[in-house]
Amino acid sequence: MFLSEPFVSALGYGLWVGILVSLVAVIIAHLNLYALLSLHVKRSSMMPLWIMGLSVPVFIPYTVMALVVFLWFYPSGFIGSFFSSLMGSTLGLVLAYSIKTGAFLTLVGLPTLMASNPSTWVQYRLHSQSLFGFFIHVLMPKLWASMVVGMYVIHAYVLGAYEIPYLIGSRLTPMPSILIHDTFHKLAIDSAQRAYGMSGWLVFVMLSLVPIYYLLYRLIDKRLKP
Repeated sequence: MFLSEPFVSALGYGLWVGILVSLVAVIIAHLNLYALLSLHVKRSSMMPLWIMGLSVPVFIPYTVMALVVFLWFYPSGFIGSFFSSLMGSTLGLVLAYSIKTGAFLTLVGLPTLMASNPSTWVQYRLHSQSLFGFFIHVLMPKLWASMVVGMYVIHAYVLGAYEIPYLIGSRLTPMPSILIHDTFHKLAIDSAQRAYGMSGWLVFVMLSLVPIYYLLYRLIDKRLKP
């Protein structure tokens, strides 16, 4: 009863969007962490400013971020006309979430980077190795435990999130939270019961992601270890 075809389709779409957002967040995080590593080994004064800039989108509530994204994508003016094509698209959802999740995942991996001693890089450089090689072979294996945990948090959140899909998502391919919301507000006797049942399945799917991400971590950890 609760696993209707529209709900299964919405779950699949939500899982797909969550995967895309997690992957984009990982790419953004690694680019930021590599830039921060470069500043760290140079003991640059720009590093605190970079970290402060990353903290801004993280501490902005998602409701405010959703409103900002909506104003960006709303088809009015030059900028709005450029972004309006992203309204209701998967790309629009991914970009909207990536504003916060990329910064969040960077800050998740930041303690690992800060724990690395610049003298370790100096020793690594004596063997004619580049900073990029140091990042790939030394720092990245230490980062992936926190990265995978952060990816799970992002994936589970995107799967159940409501604000951004409600403002810029498509009703033709809704996220699970939107379908549950619309079902709950239908004028039918069993609408609330169906919405509660779908919410239970949504939570079950979120929890089912835990062993999947644990296996992903074990696989990556095995490959990255020398």
